[in-house]
Amino acid sequence: MKPSCRYKKLLCIIALIFTVITFNGYTQNTQGQKISMLNPAGDVKHPGRKFHNGYERAVTFRIAEQLQKGIEQKYNIRTILTRMPGEEVIHLQNASFANRLKVSLFLHLALYKEESSKPKIYIYHLVQDPVADFAHRTLPTLTFTPVNKAYLHSIHQTKTFGERMKLVLSTHDNEALFDCCGVFGLPLKPLEGITQPALLIEIGASNEEKITALIQPLIDSLKFIAE
Repeated sequence: MKPSCRYKKLLCIIALIFTVITFNGYTQNTQGQKISMLNPAGDVKHPGRKFHNGYERAVTFRIAEQLQKGIEQKYNIRTILTRMPGEEVIHLQNASFANRLKVSLFLHLALYKEESSKPKIYIYHLVQDPVADFAHRTLPTLTFTPVNKAYLHSIHQTKTFGERMKLVLSTHDNEALFDCCGVFGLPLKPLEGITQPALLIEIGASNEEKITALIQPLIDSLKFIAE
């Protein structure tokens, strides 16, 4: 075997060992601990909507970082970001990851430029049929679930979580800062394939400074994930 081949083989072995150690460590660190997942809209190939001098993907990532830090500090819950700058997001991979980790909540963050001075927060969850989806049913746990039906496993809990968020975000003090709208059920691609509770939060604001003022109310509204 040529030296260059042996060197490449050694590097592959080292990389494999490091991957196994890292994965095992991650599993041990999260075992028995509740986990939430934040999915900031946009990625390296999809900048999202225009927002001032930049795009949605940069601002949603900064919001997600602040939410991640706040949630972990206040509730002692491991919070995972689905992407880093420069990465491409495949939403069904996120769904698979969220399902395997059995996250307490999958939260997709979206943003648009609001023309009025008062920010707005919209709360959505995935609904295909507003009547049939909420029919009481027993879904077997050990069976194949189609991607377009995965949300039915937790649709009632998801709606309850959304309503609890709105209850906190709609207090008198918060109403002076922003409007909270929802909970709306819509067919939402970023939430497809997720069996765990999953919500989409869309923030409308005229500038990023006003979005920053919404971070703490959003953190406060997520108290239920620690219960």
